[in-house]
Amino acid sequence: MQNNVVSKLASLGDISLDLDSLLTEITSLKHNYVAKNDDSKSKEYWIYEEIVKIHKNYLEAFKLIQNKEYYKGWCKLENIEISIQFLKPHFPFKDNLYRLSQIERNVKNLQAIFPYRMFTSIEMIKKEVKCNICDKIITPRNPCPHKVGEIYLGEMCLRVVTKSDILGIAFVENPVNKYTVPFIKESDDGETIDHYDYTVINYLFETIKHPFERWDLVTRRKYAPHENYKDIKPEDYCPCNSTKKYSECCLKKDGVEYIHYEFLLERHVNKKRYRNFKTKR
Repeated sequence: MQNNVVSKLASLGDISLDLDSLLTEITSLKHNYVAKNDDSKSKEYWIYEEIVKIHKNYLEAFKLIQNKEYYKGWCKLENIEISIQFLKPHFPFKDNLYRLSQIERNVKNLQAIFPYRMFTSIEMIKKEVKCNICDKIITPRNPCPHKVGEIYLGEMCLRVVTKSDILGIAFVENPVNKYTVPFIKESDDGETIDHYDYTVINYLFETIKHPFERWDLVTRRKYAPHENYKDIKPEDYCPCNSTKKYSECCLKKDGVEYIHYEFLLERHVNKKRYRNFKTKR
């Protein structure tokens, strides 16, 4: 059965592969080794589990973005990024084994072209923290023997905040948690409005059709002439989306800064390019 799992893992990237059945099979084998107290084999199958979960989330993210369910797709990309961070210390990302390097690169590139730039971040005081392996309350003078990030009988050691005080919420550009995208509401009881511009993402997904189609991204910062923004007053938000006033931002520069995206697709002889001027908030 072990050889059967390994042979199926070699087929990852084939979208006809039943990932749900494969994941069930791997989890069952992991539990068997956990029951035998085999730490080495339990860890091996934890690794296989994470690899399949990354593939599942990647295919789901691709489909969601194709269907223009952008925020749900974004959350799947964040799930993948977290899983890769957990997996990397335990599994070599080399030679694009199981297509992991390609997924990692594609996720980073997709995150780069999403229009989300500001996020909310909760400021808190951690009053009680436990180890998820032994359930012990952790303090500086009362540690436990388990190391965060290590795998114990098929489970990763984490620290779980069980009691906390919320101090406030801040807006940040580089959050630990990328799920916290702010959206606008029409009113207190109104529907949420997605006010973001997904033109760049739509352009890419009109071009690529397969989740594992090879493509890459080059970004450059360029400047648009100020004469293109004659309707923007100095006290208005800068059209570069920096959240600063125009007078305090790009008005001092040679032009309004924008990001130029260039998509490089393997199946095209000519490069596919897309230029995106940031629009006023």
